[in-house]
Amino acid sequence: MTKTQQILDTIAAHPEGITNAGISMATKISTSHVATVTGQKFRAGKLTRKEAGATPSGIVSYRYFPVAGASKKAAPLAKVSKRPDSFETLLDTLAKSMADQVMARMRTHLVERLEQHQSYVPALPAPPKAPEVTKEKVRLPRIGVTGLLPQQAGVIQTEFCETFDISFWNDRQGDSSEKLRSIGIACEAVFIHTDHSSHQVDKLLASVGAKIVRVPGGISALRTALTQHYLTQTEGV
Repeated sequence: MTKTQQILDTIAAHPEGITNAGISMATKISTSHVATVTGQKFRAGKLTRKEAGATPSGIVSYRYFPVAGASKKAAPLAKVSKRPDSFETLLDTLAKSMADQVMARMRTHLVERLEQHQSYVPALPAPPKAPEVTKEKVRLPRIGVTGLLPQQAGVIQTEFCETFDISFWNDRQGDSSEKLRSIGIACEAVFIHTDHSSHQVDKLLASVGAKIVRVPGGISALRTALTQHYLTQTEGV
């Protein structure tokens, strides 16, 4: 079974909704991978979600719910006995089977329509044309990461793009100390990849009061540190 199917099966087993952190604990799949899959499936209309809460720093977490009929084929028409007890029994059986198929096909469409209009309140008197409803973009927490090569930075950006707003810095790529100072001021935390960052980086960030998280080891250690930071902010772990 693929990781994506494990994630979807876990969501289906929790009709009351489940967060990315809960899915990660249940499946032993990294929270960053879970967040990528749930984000893709939500945008594709395969999942719905509701806010589960927010931390004082403004990080929003969601509970994800399965969308009925999104991944299942419509149920076939029920088999009817060649010799029904009565004509009414035959009609009732056919009608119920057809109604089940119609509801399965319409449910996904109805859920999407309700989500689009749940926050819409018409003005009084009603204008001739309904105002356009815009969704406020969720502000992701800003963090900095130092010491990664471009290819490594691309991997981290892809895995955590829906979790953090990440600024990367590397003096080997010609990044200036002024840029590093700005990252230290603007970001809630700066992760220093100590194997490829000098002591001067640590010293400069400390001078602007940045919250420093030192990460020894390879990119796997950085993934773990970022995931732990996310869980600490959103779930109080």
